[in-house]
Amino acid sequence: MAILFTDLRNFTPLAERCTPHQVVEIRNQYFSLVVEEIHRCGGQVDKFICDAAMTIFGLGGDGPACPQVFAAALGIRRALRVLNAEVEALQLPVVDNGIGLHCGQLVAGNIGFPKRLEYTVIGDAVNEAARLEHLTRTLPSPVALSQEVYFKLGAEARAGLWHVGEHALNSKAAPLPAYAPPSIQNPIRGKQP
Repeated sequence: MAILFTDLRNFTPLAERCTPHQVVEIRNQYFSLVVEEIHRCGGQVDKFICDAAMTIFGLGGDGPACPQVFAAALGIRRALRVLNAEVEALQLPVVDNGIGLHCGQLVAGNIGFPKRLEYTVIGDAVNEAARLEHLTRTLPSPVALSQEVYFKLGAEARAGLWHVGEHALNSKAAPLPAYAPPSIQNPIRGKQP
């Protein structure tokens, strides 16, 4: 399966300048665009965690999970530009996100205790996707793909990606290679990687 983690950023300035109602509205609009893109590309939203979303592809074995997860990441970035144009028109601070993509073996099932179970997926691939998302805070791109996802994409998609180095991820023994799409505009930094 493939995992996409996305986390909404730049929320503190937004919260300082907006009413609580506006903050909730912008956050809900963001999650709406995430859900729409995930479903459009054949994935499922596993959970929302504060300002983050964890999504999975390939759970039902429908279609190639890595091309789907990559298409979803690009779609989320495009939709975020539209959302930011609307937010800017209201003279509010624009928001940004980070997206981490990884794939691997996972176990799906109910976790918790009998009175409070939650269906989710568990495995190292989840942790790695979350760490790649966090890594985007220091990369010149808001999207980071693992080498595993990179090699499962078609030649045309791979040709549009660049290697952004080997990075030590928390609790990993060896540095891991990461890739990023160079053509994605970051609405906060205002530059292309």
